[in-house]
This record gives sequence, C-alpha cells and structure tokens, in this order.
Amino acid sequence: MVLWSRIKRSPLGSLSAWRKVVYPLMVVMFLSMLGLSIYEIYVQEAGPDASAYIGVPPDNGDLPPADWYGGFLRLKPGADTRFPSNMIDLFETNQPGVVSDDKALYVDGAAIDAVLINATVIGDPTQYRVYAIGKEPQETTTRLLGGGRVLAIQPTSGLWAPGSYIVDAPSGGMFDTSRVYYAFSIK
Repeated sequence: MVLWSRIKRSPLGSLSAWRKVVYPLMVVMFLSMLGLSIYEIYVQEAGPDASAYIGVPPDNGDLPPADWYGGFLRLKPGADTRFPSNMIDLFETNQPGVVSDDKALYVDGAAIDAVLINATVIGDPTQYRVYAIGKEPQETTTRLLGGGRVLAIQPTSGLWAPGSYIVDAPSGGMFDTSRVYYAFSIK
C-alpha cells in the first residue's frame, strides 16, 4: 500500500503523465525506423552494388585460392580502398547481360592488373574472351599461371579502356559447350 501511494504522488503516477513520455518516444522510434528503411532502399537500389563483389585473399603468387573457381579482377596493390584484398571475385551468370551497367562493379582502369579465370583445367586460351559492350574489341593477351589452372587476360596496350565489359568463359569439360559470364565496368 505504501508503494502504491508513492507512485500516485510521483510525477509519472497518472496515465496522462505516462502518455506524455511514451507517445513522443514511440514517434521518435517510428520515424527512426522509417528513415533507416528509406536509407536501406536507397543503398540497395540507387547505386552500384559493390556488395555482390567480394574481395578474396589471394594465394601465394597473387593468384585466386586453388579451390575458389570463377572469374576475378586482380587489382594493383592498394589501388581500390573498397576492397582490402587486391583480388575481387566477379559475379557469375550463365546468360550475358544479366548484370546491368548500373549494377556492375565500377573500377578505375589504371587499377586493374588482369582478369583472371580460375578453373580445374584451362582449355584453349582462345576460348576465353573479354568483350567491351558496344565498342570495338580491345586486343588482349593471355598467360597461363599457377601450373595451368589460372588464365590471366590483359589488354595488349596495358590499360583497359573505359566502358562495360563481359568476360566469356567455357564452363564445362571437354564435351560440355556451356559458358559462364562475368561483368565489370571501367570508369
């Protein structure tokens, strides 16, 4: 009884006093949640999705890990601060053009050292191509690295021209003609 009488006499003892505190607090929490939701939509939809591209810690010799297959961009050390590693795993699709220009990874052309393809077996290097979308093809050179499991593709001129690119690579074995594609853009 004594406790109840103290609560009644306190400034928050009445229901209207509680409403004066709780309602503004609920409004602030709701507006904060709404603001964060709008910001999340902006981050996901308004700009290039760099989260789809992850940095991969390279093996010795600046190559992708032996058991991590796919297409990679190898950057010059310290060239892009968004990625702590100089190896970027590219998003893989089985249809070209799935990754639109506004969702592709944008990298500075001077930052890219090579496009790397890591596979269990690299076949004929002429089967691996890098296309500039809507532009004249850029002449490239290829080199086998890592005991023949990694193919490095570099422009003959030494610098990738600005634009959007698709990497076209065979995905199957000797009797499989399917292909995989990776996209990136150069600013």
